[in-house]
Amino acid sequence: MAETYSIEMVGVIDGTLPKEKVEADVHGGGLIRRRATITAASQADGDTIVLGRRKVGEAFAGGQLVVSATLGSATVKIGPRSDDDAYRAAAVQTATNAPNVFGTAAALKADPAKAGIAYDGNNLSTDSGNSDPDDIEEDIILTVGTAALPSSGDIVIDLFFSKK
Repeated sequence: MAETYSIEMVGVIDGTLPKEKVEADVHGGGLIRRRATITAASQADGDTIVLGRRKVGEAFAGGQLVVSATLGSATVKIGPRSDDDAYRAAAVQTATNAPNVFGTAAALKADPAKAGIAYDGNNLSTDSGNSDPDDIEEDIILTVGTAALPSSGDIVIDLFFSKK
C-alpha cells in the first residue's frame, strides 16, 4: 500500500527538511489562549465585539464557545476583521454550558507556503520565496446576525493560537 505524508510532516519524518526549517506553528509549538467574556445585553443584529488580537507570527489553532443562556435565533460568526467568518461561520448556539469547538478547515489547514515549504507532491523545496501572510496583527471579532443577543447571560470564547 502507498504511504503519503500530511502537509505538516513532509520533510520532517523523512529527514529531508532541516530541523531549523520546521515551523513551530504546525509542529512542536506551544498554544496561546486568549479568553473573551461577553455579557449579553441585547447587542443588535450587525453589532461587532472585539474578542482579541492575533499577533504577528501566530496561526489560528481553534476556538471554543460556551454560553450560560441560549442565544435563541441570534447567530454569531467569528474571525479577523478582514474575513469575519474565517474561524466560525454564522450559526446559532442554543446549547447552554456545553462547549462548542470551532475552527473552519480553511483557517486550520496547513499552508506549505506559510512555512516556507514548497511541495508539488513529488519534490520538496524549502526556499519558496513566499512572504508570511500572518505577519500583521489583526483584531478578531464576533459579529451578531439574524437577531439580537439575549438581554442577559455570559458568552465565553477561548481563541487558541500557535506561535512560530
